[in-house]
Amino acid sequence: MGREFFPLRINAAALLLWVTLATLTGLAGRYLGGPLAVLRWAVLLVPLVSAGALVVSVAGLRYRQEFDNDHPVKGTAVGYRLVCTNEYPLPSCSVRFRLRLGRLHTATHSMLITLGGGETVVIERMVECPFRGVYTVGLARMAISDPLSLFEYRLPVWHQTFYVVPRVLEPSSSLVTIARNLPGAAELDPHSGGDPSLFRQLGEYRGRQDARHIAWRYFPSRGLPLIREYDAARDPGVRIILDTRPTGPPENPDYGCEDCSIETAVALARACTAGGVPVSIEGYGVQRTVVAAYDEASLEAFVRLSVGVFFAASGSPWSYVHSLDTPGHGPTVGNAAALLIVTHLPDDEIIEWMESEPDAGRLGVVFNTSSMDQIKAEELQRFVREAATLNRFCRAVDRADDLLEAEC
Repeated sequence: MGREFFPLRINAAALLLWVTLATLTGLAGRYLGGPLAVLRWAVLLVPLVSAGALVVSVAGLRYRQEFDNDHPVKGTAVGYRLVCTNEYPLPSCSVRFRLRLGRLHTATHSMLITLGGGETVVIERMVECPFRGVYTVGLARMAISDPLSLFEYRLPVWHQTFYVVPRVLEPSSSLVTIARNLPGAAELDPHSGGDPSLFRQLGEYRGRQDARHIAWRYFPSRGLPLIREYDAARDPGVRIILDTRPTGPPENPDYGCEDCSIETAVALARACTAGGVPVSIEGYGVQRTVVAAYDEASLEAFVRLSVGVFFAASGSPWSYVHSLDTPGHGPTVGNAAALLIVTHLPDDEIIEWMESEPDAGRLGVVFNTSSMDQIKAEELQRFVREAATLNRFCRAVDRADDLLEAEC
């Protein structure tokens, strides 16, 4: 923040009180004389002394801010130190300041200090970053008032902004296997060479396959020819729809629940791309991001953008899918990409679709139960087990890490 055009402020109430007192003592001293005449001049001169003390305090005050972590990640903290020094031998006037110590738009913390001659005061705070989001740390306002509180001088201040991104979980081998088996994923095509960019595994050569793909360097150690097997990509892959409806009242959202949903979506997307499956991540209030197979850079770009995703949508992910303004709208339009919905609510429309529709195999759902009560979470767990018997992709997680322990 730069210096204000008019950093000096006048306290109108205090100034009016002084004018009233000066008028009364001036009249009394003029007509009554004696000690009141001396008091008259004292009252007239005291604002000049007070203003002089303010000038000396402003000239002698020095401050600096220190941060021990310039790039905090979720779950870490930022150590903050404010060091204020009075370089002059005279005591300073009162210094009042406000600190920003947390998420953007949260309340500031006010403090008042007075520095003796040559004194240094150090204020230390630890700002926790338990969730993704924008955190501001540092001075929001700093002002010095003269002893009579007639004037206030606001010093130029600044604060630092930190963008804390959600975690990016390393997908387990079982999760990659699950991603490969999702509708719309790349699949092994035994009748063609496949896409050379989508390497799957080494298999035993059976005589009718393309000998150009034989990995001869493994022949001496194995004693038999092995052939490289590739996936045949199926476009457009998987659409991951993030449910961004509110997780709580606007003044007190459930940030833990929001992070769980975003981290789950990112973990699924990373598992898909690691398995050669192209994905798109989208939803109400989410900037649609298309991630090609093995494209870590695009996924990292979405992770950075997710700091600005707010859970304030009025519509469900199901209405988003059916919206005519949505790319590839409709759950089965043209046998297009499979849908994978991440939601923190037990959406009846989604549940009914998975239970009754014959093409629901192209729809996957991950229920985020982190903010649900135990009864509702257990009900969804039972539904997940029932959906598994119908060969539907359905999971319930209390935290994104649960996906890493998923069974194929």
